[in-house]
Amino acid sequence: MIFKFKNYNIYKYLKSFGRNNQGTIITYCKGGGNLKYNYKLIDFWYDNFNINKNYKVILLKKFKNYFRNTYIGCLIYLSLNYINLQKYIILHNNYLLNSIYYITNINNIKLGSYLQLKYCKLGTYIYNISNKIRSKGVFAKSAGTYAQILIFYKNFVCIKLPSKQLKYINFNCFCYIGVNSNIYYNKYKIKNAGYNRYYNKRPKVRGKAMNACDHPHGGGKGKTSIGRKYPCSKKGLHCKGYKTCN
Repeated sequence: MIFKFKNYNIYKYLKSFGRNNQGTIITYCKGGGNLKYNYKLIDFWYDNFNINKNYKVILLKKFKNYFRNTYIGCLIYLSLNYINLQKYIILHNNYLLNSIYYITNINNIKLGSYLQLKYCKLGTYIYNISNKIRSKGVFAKSAGTYAQILIFYKNFVCIKLPSKQLKYINFNCFCYIGVNSNIYYNKYKIKNAGYNRYYNKRPKVRGKAMNACDHPHGGGKGKTSIGRKYPCSKKGLHCKGYKTCN
């Protein structure tokens, strides 16, 4: 059987990222990059999961683009219901090209399979974890990150996030088994400013160096203080020492 790669869920990359249709900047420090690469829409949802079925997939292609620091893989489903279905997912560290995986096999759990937290064992490394029962992956999605299962308590699972924070999640939430790909990403060094422009990053400017109309810290003659009791963001909100969540 011959598998063909299709341009599915691929969007053309524009240098005007971060601006609206009128050309005004909405998201700061975004834009530029290399036009040879396209943005691929990654599937973070766990919509096709059935305990009684072992979905058979093959990893057809492996990508590394400027929009995400992990490796992206193109999976093709070989099961009866989802035959020839193509998806882009975040790969784990030991994925092999042109290899067949059973991603929902509960009896034989391997690296790269996704399943609910209640079927995992204590101490397993997981990534791309969903926060709610019917939601997409939220935690541990960047390069080389992983979480660890510590405690099962009633209908909840205590996991240790990459930030060393402990979080209780419903045991019906989904996750991928293993460690996220591109584990040596933290060793990468940016050579010059042109490399950052390839990664869709524009230069950042201090608030004190801006005009008064652009930032709350801006304005004044020479080197002046910020003029406020506390540091602010561009919208005038607290940016240091202020709680944003419970």
